[in-house]
Amino acid sequence: MIDNLDDNELNYIVDNVRSVFIFINRDGEILNHTTKLSDKFFGIKHFKHYNFFSLLNLKEDQTKFLKLCLDQIFEDVIPTQITLDMLPKRFLFKDKILDIHVELIRNPKKEPDKLLLRISDSTELVKAEEDSLTNSALISILSDINFFKYFLKEFYEMTYSLKNNILNNNQKEVRQTLHTIKGNLGVFKLFKLRNLVHKIENKSFISLENVESINNEMQLFLKTHKNLLKIEELHLTEEFSFKKDLIDRILLLKPELPQDIYNSIEKEYFNQIKSAIYNQLDLCAKQISQVKKKKINFTIKDHNININLNKFNLLFLNLQHLINNAVIHGIEDSVCRLSQLKNEVGNITLELVQTKNNLTLILKDDGQGIDMDKIKEKVIEKNLIKDDDFNNLPLNNKFKLIFLNGLSTTEHIDEYSGRGVGTSSVLSVIEEKYKGSIEIDSEKNKGTTFKILIPL
Repeated sequence: MIDNLDDNELNYIVDNVRSVFIFINRDGEILNHTTKLSDKFFGIKHFKHYNFFSLLNLKEDQTKFLKLCLDQIFEDVIPTQITLDMLPKRFLFKDKILDIHVELIRNPKKEPDKLLLRISDSTELVKAEEDSLTNSALISILSDINFFKYFLKEFYEMTYSLKNNILNNNQKEVRQTLHTIKGNLGVFKLFKLRNLVHKIENKSFISLENVESINNEMQLFLKTHKNLLKIEELHLTEEFSFKKDLIDRILLLKPELPQDIYNSIEKEYFNQIKSAIYNQLDLCAKQISQVKKKKINFTIKDHNININLNKFNLLFLNLQHLINNAVIHGIEDSVCRLSQLKNEVGNITLELVQTKNNLTLILKDDGQGIDMDKIKEKVIEKNLIKDDDFNNLPLNNKFKLIFLNGLSTTEHIDEYSGRGVGTSSVLSVIEEKYKGSIEIDSEKNKGTTFKILIPL
């Protein structure tokens, strides 16, 4: 094994591999016989008095966490792989990004003896990955630049709203808005910015500085790619305004235009807005289905909608949470669907109907339906409702429990689900912002239907 290699063999390794090997003990001290392997990356020839934590110039909280991890490893109570997985895998050292793989070396008595660290310089690899993500984002943006400009308007309006809610100490609204922003960023494959939002969501308190960091990251992206995107750098002020489109200005001339011309321009204007909104919802469905490896067919049925849907922009932005849920929780994977004699491609349909007094949206999927037993288990587990109270609820009210803040049936938290924030944001927007209502119908293995009624 590695412990039995002599100096010549160690030298042969260091000359022929791109990784560096370091042995450390429980206290993080670098063991003497690893010196020859370490100066390749760190530029230090004598490691006798070095501690690995100080070598990486870690912050106090990082050092405390690593020491805690090492204690867990060497106490050897928890399975080794679990404790090793607790260790961070990537560190920033000066101008290098170092990836570190750790293995536990045991003595002949099978007791933990030391740790072997295999360190690789991943700086160029990380840069290449970031360049690839940036290129994907640019391709996505350029494929529909007008839609992206519409998205930018919403982005800055929502970040401005975030600041107001922080000042008003409304962290619930802050988290709901952040969750919506994160989903919208994913539509354009702005993964670096989306990951930043995801990290901020993990904070116990979201501050003005956190929101400003999101704005700054967006401004940096726009500035870096200004020549390609041809979008002016935007600045948010207390009286935020977005440059009016030519059609907006023409519509202000209504008294001076013949009625038929005005109607024609207004219809074109409404159609442009509809197209932007529908494209956004379609991209949202396609992206989440690709990430979750689900085969879906997303369809929008527009029954002669002839109103300015921009008035309901916040509704459509939050509707993406329901589309995400339909893909993640509703539509089964292909194997499961085939076993139930369903088509392997799941169907999600959004239908829009306009009447004199209302706008109705019907979102329907043919998936597995809402698991009411799991909903009951979660709401009782989180003390959101008592068992008897749950049993006495009407069926539609039981379904509406999915909108409770903090409720999620997903065990694993990722960028798309697990926080129980998105759906509560949907209900808040429908009932409080637009004074509307929502009804839910769901049947096991048949699917779920959301019917949203918005007064005009």
